[in-house]
Amino acid sequence: MYRRRIGAVVLAVVAMAFTTGIVGASAEADDGGDLMPFLARWGGDWGTPHLTISGGGSVSGSDGCNGIWTDVTRLEGDRLMTDRGWGQTLRACVNDPDVLRSIPSSLAVEDGELVLYDEDDVVIARLSRSVPPLRVSVLGEWRADGDGPWIRLHADGSVEGYDGCSWFAGTDGSAKGDVYRFPAELSYTEAACPPEAREWTRVPYEARVWDGVLEVFDAVGVHLTTLPRGR
Repeated sequence: MYRRRIGAVVLAVVAMAFTTGIVGASAEADDGGDLMPFLARWGGDWGTPHLTISGGGSVSGSDGCNGIWTDVTRLEGDRLMTDRGWGQTLRACVNDPDVLRSIPSSLAVEDGELVLYDEDDVVIARLSRSVPPLRVSVLGEWRADGDGPWIRLHADGSVEGYDGCSWFAGTDGSAKGDVYRFPAELSYTEAACPPEAREWTRVPYEARVWDGVLEVFDAVGVHLTTLPRGR
């Protein structure tokens, strides 16, 4: 067995979290607002602007180029305020018309769309709902067809799985609703495989249930794999 650490990438994310004020999910309803209309995936496919809003008010997605996320939100009336800090990856995108011109300071659901507002209350973008509200537990087994990858997630935070080449396991993850956060350290078997045999080559960081399937991401929001619910 050997161990992989998320390492420098996670340290960079943690450092960014502290510098942007991300200290944990809150979504506090300051005046009795309702979070439920927001809980969905909004926007287009990978490579276009999209956001997923999960239980507790955490928001993650892409501005069309870079991954963006925040766990510090609050409800004010019909607005979900996101002006207390975002994390963001640092890919270079030049003159891409699909990239959001700024990070939203607040969000609202209007006429079935998620409307993104900047700090001056000007509309940045309107995103259509792409996945129904998220009310599915992330726990259980998620498995590709045949001999492909699979992941089994447990209520105590432990995980075991197979990435298409090696078996892995960990014990100190966490699950909440439709989101699972992988352990900071995973143990892997020492399997020798050609590169094409391994479904993903980066360390998994978070998994979310979207539209009945499990989407797995690394620490900077790169999509690793999609797994349907196991039988």
